[in-house]
Amino acid sequence: MFAASRPRAARPRQRVATTLLGAHLALALVFAFALPMLAFAQPGLGDLVGRWLGPALGDTGQCGAAYAEFMFTADGQFAYVQNTEACGGIDGGGVYSIDGQSIHVHFDHCSTCAVYGTPPDVVESYRMPDRDTLMLCDVRCYTFRRE
Repeated sequence: MFAASRPRAARPRQRVATTLLGAHLALALVFAFALPMLAFAQPGLGDLVGRWLGPALGDTGQCGAAYAEFMFTADGQFAYVQNTEACGGIDGGGVYSIDGQSIHVHFDHCSTCAVYGTPPDVVESYRMPDRDTLMLCDVRCYTFRRE
């Protein structure tokens, strides 16, 4: 009833245009996805060395104003101080390590832990949008600035 139509072969000009469109699309994908990933390249231990100020980890706002400070050393040691307006704080430290996109923090000493207990080990994903910004993320992200 209907004659079967055969697909026509693409003309050379159409093939060139299709190939160029594919190349442009591939290049656009690289710029859209690969370059932002480079901007959030994961740092090494040396990039974290120094003092970082930011919000208290796990703060729910019930204790009033709160802040925290991390100090990371090049040999994998850290100190952590957290203060709140109404609930006291934490003063401790230990060791940290980096594994891919995660930072592992283990407290091995804590001067205020007799009252609150030793903080649990913490594993957070992290990224550094620039050399002076550290973002630690679990359910929410906490942004620390280099001091």
